[in-house]
Amino acid sequence: MKSGPFAFVRTTTFRLALVYSILFALFSAGLLAYLFQATVGEMRAESKTRLEAEFRTLAVAWNTGGPTRLEQSLLERVLVDLRDFTYQFEDANGRTIVGDMPRMPVEPLEDFGTPRVVTFEIERPGPEGGANITTIEARIVKLGDGSVLLVGIKMDERIRQVNRITRVVATAAPIGFLLALIGGFFSA
Repeated sequence: MKSGPFAFVRTTTFRLALVYSILFALFSAGLLAYLFQATVGEMRAESKTRLEAEFRTLAVAWNTGGPTRLEQSLLERVLVDLRDFTYQFEDANGRTIVGDMPRMPVEPLEDFGTPRVVTFEIERPGPEGGANITTIEARIVKLGDGSVLLVGIKMDERIRQVNRITRVVATAAPIGFLLALIGGFFSA
């Protein structure tokens, strides 16, 4: 057996340590990927479920009382200060009946009663006179009388949490890989 500064590379101990390092790194990467997907996926699913439930509730208002009942339901919701939802209800001529946006930000599908899933950004006045950009995921539908209803959920908090989780995973992954290499080196 040759001797030299890198002779340990050919030893069984080194090879076992290398296999350990690779397995540990793969396990760490898999665990981080699973945690990321489970957390972010759950947040997405929860937002979608809440939005669909709100949209269905307003559809029931439309089906039971037409535009008058829908307008009443929306007014009750718009008066709540702290809410995750945003609404826009316009008549067939594009005039706002109830809403918290200056205009309808997207167009519905031409089919009556077929909701369209959209994501868009709107600019709203912020504190101290500045402007805030808000990301919204929404359902928009053209109703039977030609009026249009948009129900959206604000995504800013979810986006901040996803970015925070992404930073944590991006920091933890190299640390886990480095620890696997150091552990393998010392094992060898």
